[in-house]
Amino acid sequence: MSKVIYISGKITGATDYKSKFAVAEKLIRDKFPIAEIINPAKNYVDERGINPQQIWDAYMSISRRQVKRSTLIVYLPCWTRSAGAREEISLAQKLRINTKPISEL
Repeated sequence: MSKVIYISGKITGATDYKSKFAVAEKLIRDKFPIAEIINPAKNYVDERGINPQQIWDAYMSISRRQVKRSTLIVYLPCWTRSAGAREEISLAQKLRINTKPISEL
C-alpha cells in the first residue's frame, strides 16, 4: 500500500497558510519522495453566492474525504488553533489513521 499523507493545520483566518503548507509539503516530499501528499491549502470551492459557514462546510467536506483516504496525517504546530484541523485529527484518530507532528518527521 502506498503512503497517502494529509497535511493538517490552520487555514481559516490565517493569512500566511499557503506558504506554511507549501513548506510542509516540501519537507514531507523530501522525506517521502514517492508518497501522495494531500495539501488542503490547494483545495478549491467556488465561493460565489454562498455564506462563510457554507464555504467552511464545503472545504471541510472535501477535507474529510481526503483524511479518510490517508495513511498518515501530519499536523502543523498551529493545528490546535483550528476547529477544522482539530476535526481532522479527531476523525483520523477515530479511523485509526496515524497522526504525527511535522516536527517528528
